Amino acid sequence: DGKVLEELIRGLGLAGRMEPVARKALDEVVSKLEPVESAYFQKREEHFRLTGSWPSMVVIAEQRAVDTLRWNRQEAAHGLDFVLRTRDALVEGMGTNLELLAEDRAEAWKAALRMAQAPDPSDRASFCEAVKTVPGKDVEQALLGLESKEKDPWVLSAAIDALSRQGSPEGFRRILARLADPDLGVVVAAVRGLARYRSPETIPALVERLKTAEGRLFSDLVETLFDVTGKHLPDQATAWAGWWEKDGKAFLRRWSEDVAERLDEVETIGLTDERLIDVAAELAALLPTERDPKVRDAILENLSIHRSNHARVTLIRCLSAPEKATRLAAIRGLGQYRHVSVPEELIARLPHADAEETQAIFVTLRTLWGGPGEFQVDGPDREKLQRWWDTVKERVAEQFVKLGSRDVAGGKKPPETGGETRWQDRNFYGLRVDSDNALFVVDISLSMEEPADRPGSTRTGGPAPAVGGKPLRKIDVAQNELRRVLRGLPDGTRFGLVLFSFKPEVWDQGMVVMDGEVRKKAIAWVDALKTREATNVHDALETAFSIGTKGSPLKAAAPADTIFFVSDGEPTVGKFLNTQVIRDQVKRWNRGRNVKIHVIGVGEDHDVSFCRALAEENGGFYIAR
Repeated sequence: DGKVLEELIRGLGLAGRMEPVARKALDEVVSKLEPVESAYFQKREEHFRLTGSWPSMVVIAEQRAVDTLRWNRQEAAHGLDFVLRTRDALVEGMGTNLELLAEDRAEAWKAALRMAQAPDPSDRASFCEAVKTVPGKDVEQALLGLESKEKDPWVLSAAIDALSRQGSPEGFRRILARLADPDLGVVVAAVRGLARYRSPETIPALVERLKTAEGRLFSDLVETLFDVTGKHLPDQATAWAGWWEKDGKAFLRRWSEDVAERLDEVETIGLTDERLIDVAAELAALLPTERDPKVRDAILENLSIHRSNHARVTLIRCLSAPEKATRLAAIRGLGQYRHVSVPEELIARLPHADAEETQAIFVTLRTLWGGPGEFQVDGPDREKLQRWWDTVKERVAEQFVKLGSRDVAGGKKPPETGGETRWQDRNFYGLRVDSDNALFVVDISLSMEEPADRPGSTRTGGPAPAVGGKPLRKIDVAQNELRRVLRGLPDGTRFGLVLFSFKPEVWDQGMVVMDGEVRKKAIAWVDALKTREATNVHDALETAFSIGTKGSPLKAAAPADTIFFVSDGEPTVGKFLNTQVIRDQVKRWNRGRNVKIHVIGVGEDHDVSFCRALAEENGGFYIAR
């Protein structure tokens, strides 16, 4: 009887939270329902093949029977789900007891050990689930003991999962050895557990195991190798084996004991052509095991430059990092990502943020919204930021599109149209040029003749890279950046160039519409530039704001809406030398215009406080190079 069966299933579902026999009965109910339903449909198909029509007289009765079976199976599924959820809650509660309640830990641990030694495999597996988030030597020893003696593959997989979360060297060795286990499920658990260690020792073992793997195991091995290395290689064992044999030794420098060598590796990855490797993935793979704050900051800064979904997700995860410096670097790095998830994640971070983090969140949100005109919050106040977000979150994607980010607001690259090249080529010193009305203001004072650290570097003091046997100068880097952005700007884009030393020089007297001929002339002008004495910051910025304004001799169909300002030192000549006065002047010029100013400080002698303040006060982004 269908109704009796329904009530029986419901009763078994309630009883299942306590009695293993009830869980077994529920499994049997489900297993018996499926072949009955399958037989019915097979009977219908046979009748149709023989007669060319469906069995009219028996259809209604049998359809009702099948509906009843389906309903019963659904009830059985609900019962099983209730059993599992209830058991999971009990297990989670035990784990919380062990982890948080010190005074009750001894009693809870005794109960947990009884589960570990129970004859029922489900109890032993539940022990592993309960302790997998609980640190401690006693937990580790219990898991090691269980791993060494356990015969049931299901329990052994649970023990490996819990042991991998302890992060101990002995646990790592045990799990590594399980790659040779005869049970496929155990090997899969070992592969996933090794992914948590992110150890270079795992790479050759995983590559070797890949040679004989197939199906689900093969996919898990490739995924783990990607997590550990960040390498995008073909899903072929020969591809991974060939890469490891050829580049393995060089790759291991990323885990060197020498901090300077690891820092050098981060910079090398950051400078690699994005068409050759997935820069963001390789940088993100280094974060979980890196403990040196300088190296972590270098990784995060490069992630903010190499914009991709992978990099954005990594930065968002770093918002919850235990180190404050990492959280601050992630907050600032997200200012490069006009994606709908970014403001939501930053606002979610506010309740846990201190004053410095709140200030950084405020600056990043203002950067994303293009200045005070779009961002109606006057300071880093949590309540004001939350109220503002409540009013704009429903239309955030629309606002991002309005601000010029096109499909980037939806996490997509814009289509390539006209003369536009690859989207990532539209960047200047790593900052995205998403404006179609941008002005580039670049310092060409004599100090730019000094040797450069690596272009795009996050540190100073290393030997300057050589090109053609000669050390690369800061002015060489600036010329390279200008050439790249000029090649990347699409036809129809308005742009302008201002170079400054003792006085500013404007190319072609203002803002120009890009086309093929204009591009050639602009690059030729950049190629021919020469450095001169002095640094006139005030007059350079004054000139930039005067282009296209009423009464100015400098022409433009419209003034620039974004300025990229590059300098390597402090003001030495000009109407004003005091940086506070220059900042006040810029505020006055920018009132009502909301021009975004991105600032690139070059070398270790640039004025960090001025550059950072100039960017933050004008909705821009500051980076040091």
